[in-house]
Amino acid sequence: MPTSDGPDLPQDPDSPVEATTPTPLHLRPGAIAAVAVGGVFGTLVRYQVGVIFPTPEGHWPTPTFIMNILGAFLLGVLIESLVRAGDDSGWRQTARLGLGTGFLGAFTTYSAIAVDTNLLA
Repeated sequence: MPTSDGPDLPQDPDSPVEATTPTPLHLRPGAIAAVAVGGVFGTLVRYQVGVIFPTPEGHWPTPTFIMNILGAFLLGVLIESLVRAGDDSGWRQTARLGLGTGFLGAFTTYSAIAVDTNLLA
């Protein structure tokens, strides 16, 4: 699309990348670490709940069901709280990634309910 300065040409691949180009969030080491650490702790909590409240074979997976409902509710509370606190940057972004994506993502894993439901048969 032509502009007043001339035609809009693709950038030369040999030209240096501008320092103002931000790294995508999913490629930033801090973001990856926040999700990984949160995921480890979410997995450990889910595992411990499964050990403390095992589901007998052939019975409804009540502990897994409760964890998924509780986790979804907590994710909603977390996101709403972060939105009310301000824009998605700094500590709010780290909290969203670590607690929301990492911890609660691992805590409410879909695969556990799929396995428990399969064991009902």
